[in-house]
Amino acid sequence: MGALKDKMVMKMELKNFSKRTIQIYLFHMKKFVRFYGKSPDLLGQTEVEKYLHSFNGNKKSTSGLVQAYSSLKFFYTEVLGKGENERRYFYRHGKRNRIKYP
Repeated sequence: MGALKDKMVMKMELKNFSKRTIQIYLFHMKKFVRFYGKSPDLLGQTEVEKYLHSFNGNKKSTSGLVQAYSSLKFFYTEVLGKGENERRYFYRHGKRNRIKYP
């Protein structure tokens, strides 16, 4: 992931991400690559979903899941420049409307 990592770091620095955010995003990308043993540009929606689902089975923290989600979303949309069709992989539901009782 050498060239892709360099490109990802450059994009994050251009967007003025903090050093800590860059570290966290790279950490989660490294875990994603190790999980499959393949370059992330060869992986698609199914692999992303399975990886994120593994956080649920391993009883990982919600914040870790959100960080992994954000790093993968940044990688696929900003670094690889995936189009609108691929962006739907990363749709997150907003807060649910709650019924207010009088």
